[in-house]
Amino acid sequence: MEDYVSNIFYFAERLSRTLGVSLQDAGVPGASAKKMQVGTVLWVFPDDVDVVSDDIDSLREKLSIFLISNHPEEVSLCRYVLSGFYKSQARIKLGHEVVSLKFSIRELLDVPRTLENSQDLLINEALSSLMGGSPIKTSAVCNSSEISGCPLASDAESLLKFIICSDDQERKQIFVEAEAGKGKTILLASVVRSLNAASDRLFIYVPLRRLPIQAGVGFYDIMQLIGVVGEGANRLEKAIQNGLVALFLDGIDEVSGRYDRVLIRDLLNDLRRKLSSNDATIVVSGRKTEARHLDDSWKIVGLDLPSQTDPDFRKYVQLTIDRLIGEWDSFINKFPSEFNSMFGVDCVDEQALREKSEIVDWILEVFPIVGKDPSLFFVQGLAAIGIGARIGNRKSLRNGKILYVPTIVDVCRSATVFACLREQSKVDDIARDNYSTEDQMATLRGFALLSSATKSLPSLPTPYEIAQKVFSVDPVNNNEVYTSIVRQNAKHALLYAAEGAAGSYRPKFLNDWIRNSFLAEVIVNERYCGIDHADIISLVATADRANLAFSTLLPDILDGKDAPEEFINTILLEARAGSEFACTNFWQLRASIGDAHVGGQSPRPVPLTQIDRAEFIGCVINNDLSGDSYFLDDSSFEGCRISNCILSSVSMVGVNFRSCELINIEIINQCEGPILFEGCVFNGCRFVDMISKGCPALYFVDCRFEGENIISQEIPAYGASVAFPLTNFRNCTSSEQLDHLLRGDWLQLNAPIQGIRYLPNPKPNLSVYCLRETLRAFFPSRVGDGGEFQARDYIRLTALGRGCLPSGSPGRDDLQGILESVGFATGGRSDHLYAPWSSVLGGKEQDRVIRAQMIEFMQDNDKCDGVISVLLRKFGRYFHAS
Repeated sequence: MEDYVSNIFYFAERLSRTLGVSLQDAGVPGASAKKMQVGTVLWVFPDDVDVVSDDIDSLREKLSIFLISNHPEEVSLCRYVLSGFYKSQARIKLGHEVVSLKFSIRELLDVPRTLENSQDLLINEALSSLMGGSPIKTSAVCNSSEISGCPLASDAESLLKFIICSDDQERKQIFVEAEAGKGKTILLASVVRSLNAASDRLFIYVPLRRLPIQAGVGFYDIMQLIGVVGEGANRLEKAIQNGLVALFLDGIDEVSGRYDRVLIRDLLNDLRRKLSSNDATIVVSGRKTEARHLDDSWKIVGLDLPSQTDPDFRKYVQLTIDRLIGEWDSFINKFPSEFNSMFGVDCVDEQALREKSEIVDWILEVFPIVGKDPSLFFVQGLAAIGIGARIGNRKSLRNGKILYVPTIVDVCRSATVFACLREQSKVDDIARDNYSTEDQMATLRGFALLSSATKSLPSLPTPYEIAQKVFSVDPVNNNEVYTSIVRQNAKHALLYAAEGAAGSYRPKFLNDWIRNSFLAEVIVNERYCGIDHADIISLVATADRANLAFSTLLPDILDGKDAPEEFINTILLEARAGSEFACTNFWQLRASIGDAHVGGQSPRPVPLTQIDRAEFIGCVINNDLSGDSYFLDDSSFEGCRISNCILSSVSMVGVNFRSCELINIEIINQCEGPILFEGCVFNGCRFVDMISKGCPALYFVDCRFEGENIISQEIPAYGASVAFPLTNFRNCTSSEQLDHLLRGDWLQLNAPIQGIRYLPNPKPNLSVYCLRETLRAFFPSRVGDGGEFQARDYIRLTALGRGCLPSGSPGRDDLQGILESVGFATGGRSDHLYAPWSSVLGGKEQDRVIRAQMIEFMQDNDKCDGVISVLLRKFGRYFHAS
């Protein structure tokens, strides 16, 4: 690519301004040229010289009209500066030579001749993980929409080059923001290498982690790092201000080998003071923590991994595996012993090297299931598990059609271990032996509790006290080791950098899955973390932002077992004392592991309890769901029996009830929808005065209203200006007349009412009814989309056979056997049933045909082709027999 400025006079003017020397007309008859004298050298800038080749004879002829003979006596050399001449310099006659524009910039700025070699070394080191390949096209988004033609979502390298080379007058202060492992270093180094090869300007790459440890760091310290001092540093400062040189500073979170809020703030201020100019280009990379110190003059480019469907994601996985394999043997003796069963104790063998592509394939297949966050953490965690499984041929990654799917907890713990192993290599040498992976894990466990805490306990230690306890370091007699450890904790790859408060700060995790995995772990496994046991139980019970721990990770750890009695007693106690956090955590846990494993007691939700995105399967819920002003958003109830509950002013946006029996339920007083009921039976239920941002507020599919039910609307559901039906019915029936069921001036229903009919004594086809209820878990309707179904790849086995199945229906084991006979299978995650079209089972074309036939049947009972006819025959045997 070309630099946005090709006019040689642009550079001549900025060079003269930088050096403080006058730029004059060269006085060449019939031609346009500028000149300036620096010492004994006359620099001539000819205009409109077309450099089509590096042939000196050709250039000599083109430059003949510009050759200056009447120069001052003290001038010993005339240099003719050409843009596009890529040899550094060449003689055209005695006392005259042609030079490249880039050479003139380096020479006039007195840049050390070693800079080019040192830059090559630094850039090659930064790109070493690519192993000869090209950079991965990470995705990026810029916070500025004011850049004309700026692709706001693009691959990062193209976007960064676009901003740097755009022909505008805005100051180009760019902050590349990304967390560990998302490619900041590779991006900056590759952009510098590319632009230096294509542009006349000079681009300088500086890894800030190489700065020496000292009290303060500023612009001149950076210049000294690249070998530019004294007057040369002053010239380079002016050259950056004038747009001749662009500065790329990588890793501001690692300035002087540590994070220090004041140090980073002062460095940013120093850069702003010294390099403040509309022509200046400064690119700085760091994490979100450092971005908080920026003012509005910075453009922020957020960096992320490529999409999972992008070929570059495969490349990223390959590079991660290559890096891990290269480090593996040096890490073996540093694994905590508890991870031996996951990673083994063997070195990388030939088999693992041969099977790298199979491990990559496995990660790409399993990532949509357990890769909950598109980050290095999950890719690295899976890569380590895959390598560990294959070393010594211990575990197959695929057994026939069945894909091995590790638990999400194991993926999180695997990623954490390797992050800690790398942190040990970064800590100061004096503390390396003390900064073990095992003690880092214990410290992070304590930090996870502190960062999630909603209670202030008098016995709770500070982060510094946790580090002192866990690492057993005396801060007085062994101060250098202690200081190194707490400094490394402050910029740990898994954490937001600490804000440097004296004595106490609140650690923050970059990845909620990692933080929540520690919370889930301490409930079941008593491991040391520098906090007293009684405080641990209370802190987890009342933890904030713990949804992932209780809804996903703890069930993985419990694996069908009961939650510890001590923990259940504590969380119930805290919930009944009014803690909305404890209420939230208990209900999330109940949804994820089922009624039988939480002791049979449930607190009523207090106001502000957040039972959102919970999945209740086969639960029997009595009046314990009654409550006021709490949140149920995006939760689902499948095959549940819910009775005698009053929900008032509850946020129920996107809640789904599937195959549920609802008895004496009241949803009243401006509960907020939309809510979907699918295949449900209602008896004695009341829906009174709903509100909703989406239409319809209540959506009923394949539902049956038995006994006396009421849907009443006396207020506008969507605001006074919106007249839209409150409800939408599809294939529903009622045992009572519809004018008894539907009441109120704001129902907005047209007569005759569509989708529901009066049917006092229904006689369904039991085989069809049973099959629809069985498949409903795999094909839930979408809220608000008439007739649209979402095809799931798997369900929990506990969802199978739940709900309103007719008398004589096959039990869960029989239902599982019937589905397995047409291609469904267990495998992957335990206690899950996978559909034939899922990636776990291969997802071949014929399996997608099965999915299409099932969707057609769910949309229309009369569509009974292919696999549906086979299933109906199998179900029919049960009802004919009865």
